[in-house]
Amino acid sequence: MNTKDFNSFRQVFSNEEIEQLCSLYMEGNLDMEEEKALAKILASSTYSGEIVEETLFLMGMSASESYLIKEDADVRNKRNAVKFGIARSLFNILKTSAAAVCVVFAVSMIWNYFNPSHICDEPVYEVYADGKKISDPEQCRLMALMSYEKSQRFIAEMKAIQNEKLVDFEKKKMDADNKFKEMQTYLREIN
Repeated sequence: MNTKDFNSFRQVFSNEEIEQLCSLYMEGNLDMEEEKALAKILASSTYSGEIVEETLFLMGMSASESYLIKEDADVRNKRNAVKFGIARSLFNILKTSAAAVCVVFAVSMIWNYFNPSHICDEPVYEVYADGKKISDPEQCRLMALMSYEKSQRFIAEMKAIQNEKLVDFEKKKMDADNKFKEMQTYLREIN
């Protein structure tokens, strides 16, 4: 297939021809009009091979944009073409705005993370006990320490209980093994 056939913009292209056009696009061998025609072909095609997906990605076409291009092929009068152009422009503006918001958010998060003015030399404690704020740092530190020690004691108690259960289980297992051996000895004596 040569570019003369492509420029005439036939309505039906085989999967091989679509892949060949995508290859030409990726190699940079298509002019602007041919790229627009390829975008329309890809939008109207149901074929979705790997090279087609890559081409759509490189063209920056999402599923919604390919739908808009399909609609563009159906638009014949000037009023609908203007409406379509406005819709496409609004879509692109919204897409660009969303990208800008994401960039600003990312930059602000990085700035706040690495900005040394937000790093405190000493930790700040705020403790509420019985619904009242306790602002004395030493009292806050003691309350936190007591809570930590209480949780450590609880963990130690749980480990002790677990160890007791393991020891009990081991005893029962040894008893069961001994009884099993006795039963085997008894069965051997009988046979």
